[in-house]
Amino acid sequence: MQGADAGRANHEAVPATRVRVLGRVELDDRAADQALGRGQARELLALLVARRDAPVTTESVIDALWPDDPPATAPTIVHGLVRRVRAALGPEAVTHDAAGYRLALPAAAVDLWALDDAARRSEQSAVRAGWREPVFGQYADRGWAVAAARGLGHLRGPALAATGLRRARQVGPVSRLVGRRRELAAVT
Repeated sequence: MQGADAGRANHEAVPATRVRVLGRVELDDRAADQALGRGQARELLALLVARRDAPVTTESVIDALWPDDPPATAPTIVHGLVRRVRAALGPEAVTHDAAGYRLALPAAAVDLWALDDAARRSEQSAVRAGWREPVFGQYADRGWAVAAARGLGHLRGPALAATGLRRARQVGPVSRLVGRRRELAAVT
């Protein structure tokens, strides 16, 4: 391939490592997932996914990761967490400018973004097949995740309608599992 065709092929290529935030926050490449670690770097990644193309300032990251009492060294810790995300996904995966940090991955690299794009193209079968809860996995009860999940009704509605599940309101991750079990028992 030459010229514009080569650039288009690279842009549309399926990424080597995919980010998952539907169900659990994880990377589908085991080595990259281990490089990310189990702590705050994983939560930072989920936060960047939640914000998609919107910049996230260092102060916003600090507020999200330490809502009550951030350590004095929080800005330095945030920079270290960004390095971990970059180590797991590649040096260009997180960009930074005066407005803040952004996750610079194609939609195909992030399960939630790919599902959102499918919903915008009215591909309801893809939405039903791809939806997993809890959204933002182990961080679903964090304030930033609850706020981001509120904007996902266009995904959640079709997915739940397809399975016959209805919810009066969103609750914590463990409660969701108990509620789903009761709903499934009522359906059968």
